[in-house]
Amino acid sequence: MYRSLMPLTKWHLMAIGQEIAAFQAVVASYDNNNNNNRHQHERMQSYLSSVTPFGMAIWLEGVQSAIYSSSPPDEEAHQVFCDWLKRALAAAMNFRSERCTVHYEIASTAKPPSANIVPVWTSKAIMQKVLHKQLAHWNERLNQSSTGGGDSGSGSSSNRGSSSHVLKDVGSEMEVVVTAALRSYGDLYVANPTDSTKMNYHRMQALAIQLMRKVFGQDRDAVVWSLSKEHKYFWGLCQIAHDHRKEVGEFDLIPLFSKFATDAELNSGLTFGKYVIKWHIDRNLIGEALQYGKQCESDLLLMMNSEASLRPHRWVVSIQRGDYESATTNLMESVDRGGSKISLKQAQFNLAMAKMTNKVVASKSVSRRGMAKDRNKKIENMRELTHVQEKLLTPHELQHCYPWTLGSLLGRALEKVDAVTEISEKAETLFLALVLCASMDDSNNSSVEAKKQAASEIWYKAVVADWDLLTSILDGSGQVMMMMNANMKQTVLTTSVFGKLVTLCDQCSKSSWEHVNIDSMMERIILDKFGSSADQSSMQRMLRLVLSQD
Repeated sequence: MYRSLMPLTKWHLMAIGQEIAAFQAVVASYDNNNNNNRHQHERMQSYLSSVTPFGMAIWLEGVQSAIYSSSPPDEEAHQVFCDWLKRALAAAMNFRSERCTVHYEIASTAKPPSANIVPVWTSKAIMQKVLHKQLAHWNERLNQSSTGGGDSGSGSSSNRGSSSHVLKDVGSEMEVVVTAALRSYGDLYVANPTDSTKMNYHRMQALAIQLMRKVFGQDRDAVVWSLSKEHKYFWGLCQIAHDHRKEVGEFDLIPLFSKFATDAELNSGLTFGKYVIKWHIDRNLIGEALQYGKQCESDLLLMMNSEASLRPHRWVVSIQRGDYESATTNLMESVDRGGSKISLKQAQFNLAMAKMTNKVVASKSVSRRGMAKDRNKKIENMRELTHVQEKLLTPHELQHCYPWTLGSLLGRALEKVDAVTEISEKAETLFLALVLCASMDDSNNSSVEAKKQAASEIWYKAVVADWDLLTSILDGSGQVMMMMNANMKQTVLTTSVFGKLVTLCDQCSKSSWEHVNIDSMMERIILDKFGSSADQSSMQRMLRLVLSQD
């Protein structure tokens, strides 16, 4: 006849058995402690006088309310109640795990059937009220006693010291209550999966797991790890694995990627792989996020598009996949599009890596060597920009993020020329400006012309920086003879901004300087800037003499 009962009925019968087991455990604890002093005995007797086998939940709720509403708090009564609650919950959970298969034909690991009222004694509404109130009470006491701040649930040693002292007498009780509360809310969510039960389950996960970590630090992480796995509380798993990252042992996330491949976190809805990556990103643990991303490559690639902090690191994934061309492109884009998200040092590192990965592309494919060569030129130009930025900006300005645009850096260089007084410093700054001009695009005739126009402005700036000196030389007696005098060339090279700039450029053998050194077109642009009032013929001879190769 029992076998013909509906499964839900069998579960209800099992719940009755749980409640009776809880009653027996509490009564037995009283019988085993009946030798206490009279005052203690009378207190226990008054609490136990109303307990019945089929009213345990109501009785626990009543005793809890009476004890916690007393003023001042009765710590001894609180300890007694915690012991009763622990015994009742442990007996109920043990009854379910040990007897439900034999007596009720319910597998010990079975989930409750769908029902508005879950047929498990520990999941009754009044029991959930008791469980939540108990955990909230402990958490409140912990917060009141805490003398330091810190990340909630971090389990820091400074926080743990005061926490353990405050709740030192309820360690075993807390572990049982936490276990029962998680299973209680979990059973309710399984039996009646609504938005409300889901969020209540998630809140209980956060309250229970983080309370354990705040109280015990890492001392009971084996228990917390097991509960986090059982209830798929991904925060707990990530935090514990991170805290034990230097150890080789049981706290390893890697095996869980296959175990929880399709499971989603209750609050965010993220699958395990995405949650682990996101958890580490939020704490700026980018290296760990990428490392775990190897276990769920598709999730990592998706999050590369949605997480701004991951985008500069696309190249890492490309290298892991052996795609060095994409890695080079990713590295260059991370600098080109970095904006406020990338530092100058990071930009310099990324471009150095881009140069290396581009070399790999050229070595692996003959057909791509031409493209790799063009790309290498662009990389070198970008590296020049970072170098110039480092030279031009003040330490305070360097704290701001890369990149400044080429145009803004060129403007800064020209401003600095006007601001400094030393001839050598002016020449060095103008040289950096020419470096910027050399980095400009020269892929077509119009861009080459623009490049020469910009460079001409720099050379003109160098000449007028020492206008009085140069004109005094030209105005000297015997202009023609002076122009043919080698000593004049040496004088200009060693005493003027223009001459020192020529010397710096002569020391630079970069092929990219082809369009920034003075040629006939640039010479005409420079001379035209002097206007008709200047002796352009004499100035032209001087320019050619100084620029001539000995």
